[in-house]
Amino acid sequence: MIRIRPLIIGTLLAVVFTVGSFFWAGANPGGPPIDPQDASGKPRHDLLISFSGNIEKKGQLVIQLYDDPESFAIRQIPFEESFLKVDLSDEYLWEFKDIPEGSYAVAVFHDKNENWRFDRDQEKKPAEMLGYSLIDSAKKNFPTFEDCQFSLNENRVINVKMN
Repeated sequence: MIRIRPLIIGTLLAVVFTVGSFFWAGANPGGPPIDPQDASGKPRHDLLISFSGNIEKKGQLVIQLYDDPESFAIRQIPFEESFLKVDLSDEYLWEFKDIPEGSYAVAVFHDKNENWRFDRDQEKKPAEMLGYSLIDSAKKNFPTFEDCQFSLNENRVINVKMN
């Protein structure tokens, strides 16, 4: 004789598990990937940064991504900030992932002594290497956001020349 109650309970549990799994998987199980977007609906992209120049193999690179001209002007409160250890490699790359579409600028300094700040010499000149997006020369030590600004409207690769 077949017991009806265990069969009904098992069927109900299977249905609940299947429906729950559908919602847990983001309502897109097995479907094509959904384009990542922020809450405003803006597409998100990846930014790969390569670094060039004669970078001494000690310390770290402090990489700051800005989306605001005022924050960039004082080099504080970046949109994102990362630290890349400088080691024996001859090639340095960093990737910011899932960044909302928009205008950005990158500022980088080589923190040789790893004190987490940009150092100056006794004459108040930069004691550590600097680099900015779209700037090829260290002669302009403090460029504006507009000087360094680029659009991130697709996955992008940029090079920052360290001087």
